[in-house]
Amino acid sequence: MTANGVPLTYIGDGRYILVVPTSIPPSTVPLVITASAENYESAQTFQVLTVKERGVTIPGLNARVPLTMFAVLSLAVISPPASLAGYVYVRRLRTPPIIRKIDRLIEAIEKGEPFVVEKPLTRMDMVRSFLWEEMALIGVEPRVVAYVPAEIADKLVPLLVESGLSEDVAVALLGELRANPPAERERLLASVGIPPDISAVILRELEREEEERK
Repeated sequence: MTANGVPLTYIGDGRYILVVPTSIPPSTVPLVITASAENYESAQTFQVLTVKERGVTIPGLNARVPLTMFAVLSLAVISPPASLAGYVYVRRLRTPPIIRKIDRLIEAIEKGEPFVVEKPLTRMDMVRSFLWEEMALIGVEPRVVAYVPAEIADKLVPLLVESGLSEDVAVALLGELRANPPAERERLLASVGIPPDISAVILRELEREEEERK
């Protein structure tokens, strides 16, 4: 038993099946089924195989469209908004938090809505927050001064950074050094791992700065 020359599979009780691959596109295929056996004349019959794609009913339109067309139309409708939303989300992630906060404040001002501006941290608060962890390691409670002169910071901060401290911690350490008496400065520098040669330069600059203030 064959169909268009393709052998059919016998499943018993005089029945045969034709295995059709799923890769066949939607179409109408005419089949010539031929039956033959020894000592018998061959017989043929014609059948039509209709290959249809699964359809999807569109609510409200009372219409069915092929699944492939439905998928393409859905992607065409969903892709632009999804792409725009993704772009806006990525752009928002790349925007620094302070800029986003400023944008929200500007938007609130334009709409006449009330808004609350948080009080910014003072220089002393920032220095204390950086210095606290460093000083806690050596058991010294920080007594941070509120201000380090720019000329002192420009000279000594690079030396402290070269010794392994971050710039913010270096500024805070200078404030602590200026708040301590000269006898305590060398011990404090050694306790945070500043090399002796750099410590000597820092101590000389601080003594010179104190003499100029007098």
